[in-house]
Amino acid sequence: MFAVKQNDLGEPVSYSCSGDGTGGKTFAAFSEMADFFYANQKEESAGEAAANERMKSLQARLASQEKTLVSLGKERREAKEAGDAVYAAFSEIDALLAFVRQMKKDGKSESEINAALASKKAKIKGAEVEIDA
Repeated sequence: MFAVKQNDLGEPVSYSCSGDGTGGKTFAAFSEMADFFYANQKEESAGEAAANERMKSLQARLASQEKTLVSLGKERREAKEAGDAVYAAFSEIDALLAFVRQMKKDGKSESEINAALASKKAKIKGAEVEIDA
């Protein structure tokens, strides 16, 4: 016995080749069941089509947000590592900054400051102090 299960609207939703007919229509032959199932398939309605398009749009947005989340997670880890490195060497960095401030206060040029910082593996570049690790 072959059976086609139907939804509340009488539309076929699934079929079974060994069904007992519970919740659907029964057929003696497979070809009768297949004919009924495929002949009564409803085409996608405008509402369903719009919902499917909206779902595709939302899935694309979700994929984009997941990529962004991964990227932001990577940036966060890199920023944390940089912050941890600064914190670990804070006293040396603070001493270098104080040294640079004092040299600027004394009227030294950027090249003179860089020459003094070379032994400390650091240099100034504009308003930034670069330290070689």
